[in-house]
Amino acid sequence: MNGIFDRAESDVAVYESNDFIREIWQPLPLVSAASYTRETAIEAVEKHGGLVAFGRMYISNPDLPLRLKKDIPLMPYDRSTFYVPADQPNPEVGYVDYPFAAGA
Repeated sequence: MNGIFDRAESDVAVYESNDFIREIWQPLPLVSAASYTRETAIEAVEKHGGLVAFGRMYISNPDLPLRLKKDIPLMPYDRSTFYVPADQPNPEVGYVDYPFAAGA
């Protein structure tokens, strides 16, 4: 799956499945990344084994492992702040200004 898309795994067409790679790499674990939520990540690991990766959600959730472990709602990210040049006003906005969960 291409990481530029924001869609749930349930929206992935058959031809976009990672199953062919799982067959090639078995018995080695596969790391997959596909806009997972906590629930879909758990489902994917229970169904296929291996590992799941979270990319963009780490940007808006600096405490992502804690949020996933305690089922704390995730902060949405702002894609418009991705990849801005350093000479733009406030280039840190969207990267280092997201809050930690209460009590984290």
